[in-house]
Amino acid sequence: MQSKTHWENVYSTKATDAVSWFQPHADLSLGLIRSSQMARCGHH
Repeated sequence: MQSKTHWENVYSTKATDAVSWFQPHADLSLGLIRSSQMARCGHH
């Protein structure tokens, strides 16, 4: 499980905001999540 070891090392050695997928403001992601939840429940 080399990839598991790799990612555990990444998570344990890098600061939260130093990884490439860090978003200081996740407004777009949160909006998409909310939209998908409302669509699934039948709300618009």
